[in-house]
Amino acid sequence: MNRAQYRSSLDKTKSLLNRLSLTKYILLGHRPVAYEYLGLLKTHDYIAIYKKAIEEYNYDILLYDDSILQFSYNVDSSGKPLIRYSYYQFPFDFPDYKEYLLINGLTYEEAGELFIDEYEQELSEASRKLYYTPVRYDYCEDEYTCAVHPASHLHIGYQNSIRIPISIVITPYMFTLFVLKQCYYSQWTELIKDTNFLKAVDLSKVSCLDIRSELFTDLDKKELYLK
Repeated sequence: MNRAQYRSSLDKTKSLLNRLSLTKYILLGHRPVAYEYLGLLKTHDYIAIYKKAIEEYNYDILLYDDSILQFSYNVDSSGKPLIRYSYYQFPFDFPDYKEYLLINGLTYEEAGELFIDEYEQELSEASRKLYYTPVRYDYCEDEYTCAVHPASHLHIGYQNSIRIPISIVITPYMFTLFVLKQCYYSQWTELIKDTNFLKAVDLSKVSCLDIRSELFTDLDKKELYLK
C-alpha cells in the first residue's frame, strides 16, 4: 500500500463514519502524533494515554461516543512503510454528550455545545468502566521474526502481548470495518442490510495487498492467522 492508496482509504473511512453519524470531530492529517504521546504508549497506562490523546488532539477521528481512531503511515530510512492504526474505546462509565443532553431533557439540536463545559466537568469525575477494549494494527517489516513477531498483526485488549498475524497489509477502511463489527453492533447490523455496502466490503478486502513471502513464510502459515 502506497501513500496515495492510504489516503484514498482514509477518505472512504471518513465518508462511511459520517454516513452513520458516528463522528464528532474529524482531524485527518492535521498533524503527526506528538513524540511525547508515543513515549506515553510505553507506560501502558490506558487512562493516561486516552486523556493525553484528547487533550493534545492526538487523534484523527473522535467518534460520537468519545472513542477515538488514530491512523498513521510513515516510511523508514530505507523507504519501507511503517503503518499503525488504533482504536481507543471510551474508558469511562458515563454517557456520551448527546445522551447526556437527553437525560437532562434536551436534544443536541436544541442545546448544541452550550453545556459542553458542564458535561466535561462531570465526565472528569466519572468512574472508569470495568472493561474497555482497545484495538491496534501494526505493520513493520524490520520487526518481523518468523513464527514469533508478525510483520502485519492485530493487537486486541489491554496489557497483554497478543499479536494476531495477518497475511495482508490492511487499509484504514478495512481496520474501521473490523472495529465497527466488533464494537458497534447496532450500526453494523443496519449496514449489512445494504447491498451496496456489502459490495464495498468485497472490494475493500481485495484491495489489501498480500505480504511478501519472506515476511510470511510457510511456518507462519501453519499458525492460525487472519487474511
